[in-house]
Amino acid sequence: MQTKVIYDVYDVNEILKEVSLKAKTDINNLEISLKSFKTYIKKYDTFRLLNTNENIDDDLLFENKDFDFKQSYDFSVRYKPQNRLFDVIINDDSVVLHLKNGFIAPKSESKIDDFINEIHSIQVQYGVFLRNLDIQKEKIINNLQDVISNDIFITIYECINFKSKKGGFLEVLIKDFNALKNNIIALKENTKIAKFIKQQDGKSGRNVFGKYTEVTNSKVSLPQFSSDFMINENDDCFEYFNTKSGFVLHNKNSFSFKNELILKNIRNRDNYNFIGDADSDTKIIIGTDREFDDAICDGINVVANNILINGNIGEGVKIISNTIELNGQSHKDSIIIAKDAKINVHKGSVIADNIFIKNIENGSVECSNLESIIVNGANLVSKNIEINELYSNSQIQFSNKCIINNVKGGGNKIIFTPFGNVLVKKQIQSLKDELNSIIAKQNILQKKISSLVYKYNQFHSTAKELKGMIENSKKNNSEIPSYINENYDYFLKIIEFIKSLKIKNMNLEKIKSKYSKKIQDLQHEVFDAELICKSGWLKYNDVIFELIEPKMHISQAIIKGIGRYYFDLDNRKIVHQNIFINTDEKIDNYGF
Repeated sequence: MQTKVIYDVYDVNEILKEVSLKAKTDINNLEISLKSFKTYIKKYDTFRLLNTNENIDDDLLFENKDFDFKQSYDFSVRYKPQNRLFDVIINDDSVVLHLKNGFIAPKSESKIDDFINEIHSIQVQYGVFLRNLDIQKEKIINNLQDVISNDIFITIYECINFKSKKGGFLEVLIKDFNALKNNIIALKENTKIAKFIKQQDGKSGRNVFGKYTEVTNSKVSLPQFSSDFMINENDDCFEYFNTKSGFVLHNKNSFSFKNELILKNIRNRDNYNFIGDADSDTKIIIGTDREFDDAICDGINVVANNILINGNIGEGVKIISNTIELNGQSHKDSIIIAKDAKINVHKGSVIADNIFIKNIENGSVECSNLESIIVNGANLVSKNIEINELYSNSQIQFSNKCIINNVKGGGNKIIFTPFGNVLVKKQIQSLKDELNSIIAKQNILQKKISSLVYKYNQFHSTAKELKGMIENSKKNNSEIPSYINENYDYFLKIIEFIKSLKIKNMNLEKIKSKYSKKIQDLQHEVFDAELICKSGWLKYNDVIFELIEPKMHISQAIIKGIGRYYFDLDNRKIVHQNIFINTDEKIDNYGF
């Protein structure tokens, strides 16, 4: 697309918007091709064209802040070339030509002129005021070359007086830092926290857009860091490191350090932002003034190595730690992620390695080792589980050992499953994804094979006749008609394609078998697993054994099921041994 020349336009982007609507294309796909331009000056109340005695390249005229300038342009509109290997970088005080790796410099004078016109056209689209074009051309020609490896940057225009003020600000390097909040950052030692970019003073003058700009160089205060931090000074910035592992506390422009914090009734209005690394030397003790208030209110995240909470946690609370003790209850919409967790009443979600919970009420648990006194309506996933009293409607998944001292309710599902081991579950799910991908590829291949087999059956009898014709022609040394060869070749290609697709399918089948074998190997732990119930079991509860590969699901509903359960692989069934007779007898060697 190359439109006719449009004359005397002050804002070229307004025209590009109109053209993009008419051409039904994005404005970013269009650019202008500059033909000529005129410059206007405003000395008093109105703009007029520069006269022959006024030269826009005259720095004294251009830098006079009593004058205003503007330009109008004659141009056509065209589609922007794709994958252009140069760019024009526009700063407030300079224009830089960027030649990218692979750029081939134009060689002839006309090609160079076209290239320079492209550069000026791009500047106009960005609102750059055109002046000193002869000097720009000279700089471009003197530096023009093929770019074989490293990109080349050429400053083709710099403001005479104006310099934009740069730097004078703090850049915090910690993820999720929020300058508008009181940040509590858990960090390991020798972490680079922030850097302060030194201020480079600016200077008043006319910028690349032709606007006279007054610059005020106010003094910028450095951030305040206590003696617990190390400061490195470079030419252009200061860098700040914490010398010890612990909390870095940020408030406004000040940073301080602590290892332990004692807080009460954390609310959103406190404007805290807990972030950082739980693997740090940090501890938080959080309490509450009144018994029924939350120690941590709704929607707050807390991060620390060691967290002690005396009170409840609210809705949407997320806690990340190595060790947590919650002497209260978790909200049903809260999340706790830790290595070791101890919780009084649990209603939310907890993921950890080792967990002790007094009372689980409809909460979910995912861990390696779980011990709980009372469980009711819960969803438990763990390698090893020990429950003192199990009530109703819980789903319990385990891979190694589950001990229940007393079953007092019904509607529970107790499942032997490889997915009880969280690490194994992740590995199996990854392998299952690969398996599903292979199966999907095989389904596509099978459809292609079926389609080709259908064609093969369609053309088989015809191909026999064609083959006979070819053999007869060869015997008689007569010319074989081209259509016979072409049709018979087409049939042979069908056969070759079927063979190649079948080989691909066989290769996929081998890979699928390998993944299936890996999954089966990962499931081995569950064959040695056992469930022990010492007393109770007065209502219906299901004992279930499942395998992921091959898919197997065996369930046994039991009315009175105290005793030991395991899976008999040879007979492919759950075995119940009645080793307890409703007594208070203590059994050794069945704990963790």
